[in-house]
Amino acid sequence: MRARLEAHVAPDCAECHRFMDPLGLPFEMFDHVGRYQLGARPELDVTGAMVGDGEPVPVADAVALMQALAGS
Repeated sequence: MRARLEAHVAPDCAECHRFMDPLGLPFEMFDHVGRYQLGARPELDVTGAMVGDGEPVPVADAVALMQALAGS
């Protein structure tokens, strides 16, 4: 997924995707129907960040992202 998202660095795409992609990448820990898949796919990089007007807040995975969003 991260390799496919490299196309979003194009100026027409990057303006919005710089906010969306870091929020979506942590959810790669789930498959297409929402099942946890890290045990079967340990090579997945599920880190991400909350990106806004300030400094990005890095998160380790989707659970950490949800906790960070709830606390913001």
